[in-house]
Formats: sequence, C-alpha cells, structure tokens
Amino acid sequence: MTTLQDMIAELHEQLTSASPDDTETTAKLHQRLGTLYADLSESENRQENLRQAIEHYQKALAIYQTDDPRYPIVQNNLGTAFRALALLTDQQANLSKAIDAFDEAVSHGDPHQSAVDFMVALNNLGNACWQLAEYENREQNLQRAETAYKEAIKLIKPDEGPVAYATMHNNLGNIYVELARTENPIDNLNNAITAYRQALTQMQVREGPVPYATVQTNLASAYRQLAHHVEANSDEYLGRAVQAYQEALEIYSPTTTPSAYIMTRANLGLVYAEMHRWDDAIESWHEAAGVASASGALQAAEQYRGWIREAKEALAADAEDQNGAT
Repeated sequence: MTTLQDMIAELHEQLTSASPDDTETTAKLHQRLGTLYADLSESENRQENLRQAIEHYQKALAIYQTDDPRYPIVQNNLGTAFRALALLTDQQANLSKAIDAFDEAVSHGDPHQSAVDFMVALNNLGNACWQLAEYENREQNLQRAETAYKEAIKLIKPDEGPVAYATMHNNLGNIYVELARTENPIDNLNNAITAYRQALTQMQVREGPVPYATVQTNLASAYRQLAHHVEANSDEYLGRAVQAYQEALEIYSPTTTPSAYIMTRANLGLVYAEMHRWDDAIESWHEAAGVASASGALQAAEQYRGWIREAKEALAADAEDQNGAT
C-alpha cells in the first residue's frame, strides 16, 4: 500500500531529475508536494509538514503567472496552510499571511470560470478575517469578513448548494453578532437573525442535524441579546429564544452531544430566568447539572446548582411580594 510518505519521496525524486528549463513540470511537482504535505500534516508532525506545504506552494507560485487558472487555486491552498499553522504558532502573523493569500486567490480568480473555487476562497477569506479580528483591527476585519461572506452568497444558488448557502449565512450571522458588541446592536442583531433564519430555510434536520441545531442555538442567542436592547418587545424576543433553544434540544442529547446539550439547557434556563419563569429555569438547570455531573464536568454542574439556589431564593422573594400585595 502506497503511503503519503512514499508519494512525497517519489515526487522529490522527480523534482531532482526534472530539467531546470522545464518550469511547467517543476511547478506541478511543487504544487502536488504542497498538497501532500498538507494532507500529511493531518496525521503527523503537523507544524513541520505545514511549513513544507507552504514552501512548496510558494515555489509553485513563483512559476505560475497570475493569469494561470492554477494560480488562484494554489493561493487558496497556501492561505489554508497558513491558517492551519496559525492555530499552532504566530497567530497574527500567519493569519495575516493567510489573508494575503486568500486576497490573491480572489483577486485573480474568475467566478464565471470556477464559481465554486471562487466562493471557497471568499469563505476562507471571511473566516481568516474573522479570526484576525480577535487580535487586531477588530471592526475593520469584521467588516472585511462581512463583505467576503456577502460576495460568496451571491455565487450560491440555494437549490444547487443548500449546505454552502446555509453555512455562509450562518457565518454572516456570526459576524453581525460580533459587530453588535460594539456598534449598532439593534440593527446588527436584527441582521444576524435574518441571516440565521435564511440559513435555516436551506437546512434539513435529516441531512445535517447537528449543524441545524447549531444555527438554532445561534438564533436563540441573537434573540436573547436583542431582548436586552429592545425593552418594548423583550418578552416576545425571549419567547423566540426559548423556541429556538427547544428546537436545538430536539437534536442535542445527553449521550451523543453532551457538551452542546448541557450548554443549551443552561442557556435555556437563563432565558426562563429573565422571563421570571423560575420553575422552568430550575428544571432546565437541574437537567444541565445532572448531565454535567455524569459527563465529569463537575465545575459546570456546581455552577448550575448555584443558579438553582439563587432561583429558589428569587422564587421565594416573588411569593413573599405577592403575599404582601394581597
């Protein structure tokens, strides 16, 4: 059985024997080596193999002309390698290099010739800008991510690429939530809700139950945050948050997705508490605490039990107020 290491060794031999004047063959070999090293990084020596992938992609790009249809493909692969490397070391520097590569892929790609490749490069650009926003130029990078996702969405026909369409709208919704933290919270949260709801129009539970539940939890969180900014409709938005969390809990379970189940249960309890539905909040947190304990998340379980104690105190205070009023 031929291994990735065998294939890499063979290509290196071909590279050694290739004529210096045969730049076409040399570029193809470097491109192929970059892909193989990137694949190998998934299973061993991740950092070193990613560096090898980057080196070979760069050598291929030194040969390919910018009008060569392979040029944007290799740039996208280069950006993907830098983004993966950023998870291991020099986050800001490597994310910046990834963004430069994705920018090149978009600048020299042709959406009419290869819409899928162009859309993927835009999505990757959005993801990298979103990540870099954690470290520098927050609003600028978030806005770049927003633009990239919007451009990518234009290339997707919902009936032909429902998963990509839903994913891109979910990503766009996440960007609006991030922007809402520092500017125009009502507008941005409404935009996020619209994006999440648009994502859900193309998601079928039977095809992707966990992604569907993830979007529902994102939608619930956006409704909950919006309720904090729009007092007149807060109960309505909190009610919609409850519905979305309950939709997610139809999919998440204590056995198959315990972490997601616990978090969603806990967040649902918080919404109930904000609605002063203390019995429902206590029930939800009790369930979350039980699953957390069974999963070994003892600190989380204790936190939820603390919330239960506080809720019971609030429930007793409400009862005392009502007795005093009568």
